[in-house]
Amino acid sequence: MADIASIYLSEDHREYADNLAQDTFERWKETKGHYRNLLSSHVIGRYGEMGAYQFFINRRIDAYPYFSNVEYEGLCDINTKIGRCEVKTWNPDFWDDWGRAVSVAQLPYLEKKADFILWCTATEENGLIHVKVHGWNTIPDMTVRPPIMTGPQDKQVENYQLEIEELRPLSALRLP
Repeated sequence: MADIASIYLSEDHREYADNLAQDTFERWKETKGHYRNLLSSHVIGRYGEMGAYQFFINRRIDAYPYFSNVEYEGLCDINTKIGRCEVKTWNPDFWDDWGRAVSVAQLPYLEKKADFILWCTATEENGLIHVKVHGWNTIPDMTVRPPIMTGPQDKQVENYQLEIEELRPLSALRLP
């Protein structure tokens, strides 16, 4: 896929994402979720959401960042004129093996709150947070193949996972 969007977070956006991650980690640290509940997972997820929001703004697509308020956690991450967006983000080291996945348990919630998923990676490079938006898919796209077990050998999760070639190109994500 050739049209990967590259976004660097400003220092203010990074600090804001770090604070949001700390808030959600504290809120959910005692709750068993779809995946392991680690502060680092919350941080990388927040970096992806911040980058995805900037992705929409850069393309002059009106967007509201529900992710920016922990009281809106039951809603999509970003509401846009295109539709309701869920953002999924991985460290690039895990993208090839474990990225582009939604847990079987999480899919029913996504079907209710989102229309599409924006797939991202986020990493620190020379003191800056670099977010790459790799593509997108509709929620029904996730069920084109049976679920598989993914993740570290001792902590595997049953996921619907797409191949990199199955991501829809960013150029196809546009206003109706």
